[in-house]
Amino acid sequence: MAEGLQDALEKPLFFERRGMTSKANEKIVAEFKEHALTGGAVFLGVQGGRTSEGVDFPGNQMNSVVVIGVPYAEPTPRVKAQIAYYEKQFPTRGREYGYILPAMKKASQCAGRPVRTLEDKGAIVFLDSRFASGYCKSFLPSWVLRDLRVLPAKDGALGHEIQVFFNR
Repeated sequence: MAEGLQDALEKPLFFERRGMTSKANEKIVAEFKEHALTGGAVFLGVQGGRTSEGVDFPGNQMNSVVVIGVPYAEPTPRVKAQIAYYEKQFPTRGREYGYILPAMKKASQCAGRPVRTLEDKGAIVFLDSRFASGYCKSFLPSWVLRDLRVLPAKDGALGHEIQVFFNR
């Protein structure tokens, strides 16, 4: 399921699975949190899933998060109806309110997992160039924008930036 990631890591790997029960999810989250005391682990979650929005990771339980992709909703009839409703209520803003804003809210909630108090320190990586566009940035909260940096697409740039971040 983790597509060979387990073999490339030097830490235990945990991940949410489609159809996972609440009890099973709670169990893997608890196991992941236990590793915070012994060198850490890697947790793969789904944006908008249970763990990305409904679980706190205080202190050193989670110190980094990688947000991969903008979690746009599938354009189902319900989503299209929401867009149409908002368009009637707020002309020219229907797509933003019914489609863009919910996706950016999900991404921001996911990004905030490691930073819950003023004392928490967490690296947040948006691994999608769309987050660097002026349009998407306009929907990100100020706490994200304050230290947002766009890195060059060159080997080692992200690793170097993360190392500098945690050595500050």
